[in-house]
Amino acid sequence: FFFVFFCFFFFFFFKQKTAYEISACLVGSEMCIRDRSEKESKNIFERNGPLSYKPNDFELVKKPLRIILDSIASPEYREKAHPTVLVNVLNYFLKRKTLYLIAKNNKEISEVIDYLLKEDVFSKLPDNYFVTLGMILDSSDVRDEKAWEKIIEKILNAREKYNLKTLGKALVLTIKLQSKKVWKGCEKAQSQLVEEITKKLEKEEFDPTAVIAILNAYRGKTKAPEELSKLLEKLVRKNIESIGPSIFSELFNKMTFAYQMSNDFFDDCKEKISKILQEIPFINRKTPSKDDIDPKYFIMLVMGLGKKGALDKETIQKIEARILENKDKLIPKDIITLYTCLTKNKRIHNPVDSFKFINGWIAENIKAIDEGMISKLLLDWKEKDCSLEKEVKEKVKEAVNEMLKRERNMRKDTLRMVYRALDEDLPKDIAEKIRKLLKL
Repeated sequence: FFFVFFCFFFFFFFKQKTAYEISACLVGSEMCIRDRSEKESKNIFERNGPLSYKPNDFELVKKPLRIILDSIASPEYREKAHPTVLVNVLNYFLKRKTLYLIAKNNKEISEVIDYLLKEDVFSKLPDNYFVTLGMILDSSDVRDEKAWEKIIEKILNAREKYNLKTLGKALVLTIKLQSKKVWKGCEKAQSQLVEEITKKLEKEEFDPTAVIAILNAYRGKTKAPEELSKLLEKLVRKNIESIGPSIFSELFNKMTFAYQMSNDFFDDCKEKISKILQEIPFINRKTPSKDDIDPKYFIMLVMGLGKKGALDKETIQKIEARILENKDKLIPKDIITLYTCLTKNKRIHNPVDSFKFINGWIAENIKAIDEGMISKLLLDWKEKDCSLEKEVKEKVKEAVNEMLKRERNMRKDTLRMVYRALDEDLPKDIAEKIRKLLKL
């Protein structure tokens, strides 16, 4: 009896505490999120219909998230928690792009990062956490060269243990550091990572999602090395029939942006692309099938074709017909991305019906459009043949002004786009604030 009592006492008063290592306020906030109904959670965090995401929904979870951030920023909690817990919490916010939406300023985040970089704390992190920590530092715009040298060194030492997706993330990280000119050893690190990626690609079973993770590194000015791009083309060509339509569309999109695709490879892709454009149905969310295509990936395929210069009038007309037939299945991001793609290619063919639908949708759902989408609507703002109607433009201007009045800061690239397009239409105090932030 004494032994049973002792086990019961130990489990409830010691085991639970050490397993969670968590303060009372953090437990309460976790319960707040956990106890929300399944239906309510789906509406906020999942693609569940044309208007599943609403910016106001964020207010429902803002308070518990704020409590979590306050908890990990407090010295009392940090000393109790294992460093992996802190990295996981920051990564949770980073993935959902909520880290800076709830931070009053960057002080709390900086304090947690400084704590994680302390030698005695840093040494407790397992090898598989260094890439994630690096992504958090990059997102927080940390420019401490010694800190980056320490993290990249750990990543390179552990590279043989990483899978292809993690290596792809590490490659993205080094290329970002190179573009920011934060650390001098980026090129050497990239060559070591590419060498390891090449080895694993040749040995392991083909995984198109791993290839996408690698290609994510080459979205900007940096292009994939010739040896790597040839190997990727060879693997995709060999396995092209087994790749589902959604994954293929994303893969094709990434490849067109990562390097100059060979004509032979593009010819091999044409038959599959033609089938996706004409025959493959948009995903039915009630009975999803691997043979359907998610609208967002269909639009990615269209963007890839535009990048390759393979959009002619007939192809755009087919795309327009498919989109208009399935417009009820699109979410806000799909519609704005479609607008961007059609705007860039309207010299080939001006899809009047699509622009009419998009203008009507924006007018009705301006509140569902977030900061990232607004910048895309400003692409041809000052052109004479702007695709947005006059009334819609006024609503977009009002939405931008509302965003600028909020306490949280916009991303600098979005601010630049806003300033270039709306410099004459912005209130003087807001225009002055933007000029100071951009140092114009």
